Amino acid sequence: MDDEVIALTLKYTDGTEQRFEFAPQRKEEYGLASRIQDIFSQNIIMLALEDKVMAIPLQNIQSLEISPMPPKLPAFAIRNVKLVL
Repeated sequence: MDDEVIALTLKYTDGTEQRFEFAPQRKEEYGLASRIQDIFSQNIIMLALEDKVMAIPLQNIQSLEISPMPPKLPAFAIRNVKLVL
């Protein structure tokens, strides 16, 4: 699974969206879902790109999507949901 890619899509409050891709981070006991919870407690997303760092305040973000779904989700996550348009 060394070539697995995680996609992060940020949808901003002004209607724009950005997509980022990254390799899974070093193995952590608490996983990606817990890392996202940490981001929300900091009120900022900090992304280290190849040539710069982006700091994005959470108040500018309407929603975020991560794909593929992390294997571990927090207890409050609702599972087995279908998006109906």
